[in-house]
Amino acid sequence: MNYQPPSDYNSQAASWQTGVEPTPYTPPAYSSAGTYPAYNVSAPSDRNQGSAMAGLILGLISLLLPAIVYFVLPVSILSVICLFLGFPISIVGLIFSIRGRRSFLRKGMATAGLVLSIIGLLLALGYIILVVLVASRS
Repeated sequence: MNYQPPSDYNSQAASWQTGVEPTPYTPPAYSSAGTYPAYNVSAPSDRNQGSAMAGLILGLISLLLPAIVYFVLPVSILSVICLFLGFPISIVGLIFSIRGRRSFLRKGMATAGLVLSIIGLLLALGYIILVVLVASRS
């Protein structure tokens, strides 16, 4: 079985057989970068950034309140109020710091707030216990 070309095939039409030089290849024209459609790509939303910041600030305040009472204020009703304010502020700082640890960008800030809130909570509890013991002896 021999191959037979189709009846409408013209062997003289092929350019490589007729001696005609083919035209050189020209790559397709590309459009400039400004004409591509703009894609609206944004970073993933990080809703816990504010919680991390709030946890750090409240942790710092909860750490400073007992220190201010111990070093600055004389023993008065104001110092007792500051001591009792340190406890709930450190609790709220703990809550915000724990929520802020879910943050992708500010995890370290939330960890610092967590540590400061724990230390502030321990100081506030220690001072509250100390005030209760001193008040019960007198």
